[in-house]
Amino acid sequence: MPPLAERMEDVPLLAQYFAEKAARDTGRPAPHMAQETLAVLARYPFPGNVRELQNIVERAAVLRAGDTITPADLPPDLRALADGLAGKGSPPLVLRADGAGEGMTPDGRPMTLDENERAHIEWVLELAGGNRTQAAKVLDIDRASLWRKLKRYGL
Repeated sequence: MPPLAERMEDVPLLAQYFAEKAARDTGRPAPHMAQETLAVLARYPFPGNVRELQNIVERAAVLRAGDTITPADLPPDLRALADGLAGKGSPPLVLRADGAGEGMTPDGRPMTLDENERAHIEWVLELAGGNRTQAAKVLDIDRASLWRKLKRYGL
C-alpha cells in the first residue's frame, strides 16, 4: 500500500473515521471536522504515515472544547501550519495526476527532486515565518539537517 503522502485524497475520510472511533472509545459524541482542519491535514506530509494521522485526530477528538475539531485542537506544529496557510496556497511539490501545474518548472518540465525539496523548504519556512526550529518540526528533520539543506540550496 502506498504511503499516506501519496494518497492525500484519503485524509478527510480517515480523519473522520479516527475522530468517530475516538469519540466512541471515550463515550463522547462524534465531532465534526472543520474545513480548515481538513485543509491543514491535507497539506501535512505525514512522515509517520496513517498512524500519525490517527494519533493527531484522536488527540484532537479527545481534547476538543466543542463539537467541532478546529485547527486550534491540533498539535502546535500543525497549528503553525494552519496559521500560515491563509493565502499561501499548496506545497510547491504537489503534481497533479496529469503532470501539469504545480511541481513544474517555468519551461514546462517536471521539477527535479532537489528543486522540489528546495521549493518545499522555502514554502515551509515561509509558513513558519522564518522560524527554523518550527520549520524543522514541520519537515520532521532536526535543526542541523535543516541548516545543512539551507546551506546546500543557498537559502
